Amino acid sequence: MAREVTLHLPEAVWTSLVEFEPFPGALALAPPVRQRLRGGRQVRQTQPTPGVVRVVVLTIEEAHTLEMWLTMIGGHPNAPRASVTALALLRDARVIE
Repeated sequence: MAREVTLHLPEAVWTSLVEFEPFPGALALAPPVRQRLRGGRQVRQTQPTPGVVRVVVLTIEEAHTLEMWLTMIGGHPNAPRASVTALALLRDARVIE
């Protein structure tokens, strides 16, 4: 049974991550995970706070890859501050079986 992680990112956080790719080669976010991130579905929410979020569904492996990348870039001086928020949201994301 495949398990997935559903990640809800505020639009500003999502945009920061999608636009940030400072590392060439081995330090870049894996292209399949970046594609999943870019494909996040835009949803308007009214609760708990009105706004727009992006819903990104990842496999467990993709979520792990994204977590490792967010951890790595979190200490980079050019990284968006939103990467810390995204990491916290990813770690709190719901696993769907």
